[in-house]
Amino acid sequence: MDSLESSLRRLDRPWVDIFYVHQCDAAATLTKMMVPLTSAVKATHIRYLGVSDTPAWYVAEANCHAYYARHCRFVVYRGTWSAYSRDFEHEIQPMCKAHELGVTLCDIPEEAEAIRYRIVTQELRKVATKADATIANTALAYMKHVSPEAVPIVRVSSVEQLESRVQALHIKITASDIRQIAAAARIRPIFSHEPLPYTRQQDAA
Repeated sequence: MDSLESSLRRLDRPWVDIFYVHQCDAAATLTKMMVPLTSAVKATHIRYLGVSDTPAWYVAEANCHAYYARHCRFVVYRGTWSAYSRDFEHEIQPMCKAHELGVTLCDIPEEAEAIRYRIVTQELRKVATKADATIANTALAYMKHVSPEAVPIVRVSSVEQLESRVQALHIKITASDIRQIAAAARIRPIFSHEPLPYTRQQDAA
């Protein structure tokens, strides 16, 4: 918890809204991790616990442990999920839904970075052209339609960029558009997931 204390001193604040645990150490016991986190919440230094870059099975186990041990649980998961990267849908998305975790999204590619993903970018450009929008905003709009409850974390360095990102809320995307974008970014089902419908949820939308 040293990082929390140093962050609070640097921010000159008595608490943080969300404290994320990044890449949980599976070798550490859950008690060793959850007890100090729970103490920090009870001391009002943390309002909500979040987790990121951690396997779904470990987050599920940690929250089950927290339930039975009466510790505070993780309530939000931060991960990489976009039209360009859909591996999140294999296990993290259904885990979050089953365990009622909120989702925050990071690393949604900017316009310049999107060039690397040629096929997906082509489909996004078609929708962007119809909506008179940028590809980056169209990618944000796609995620809003696919997962309305997810909250994207956008990178901006000016008020103008922030105002531009807000325009993504007004972009209309049809079911046909979603199918075309999802098909361009089709994910390959992994072992034991093939029979489960959520691995093909967007492809069949």
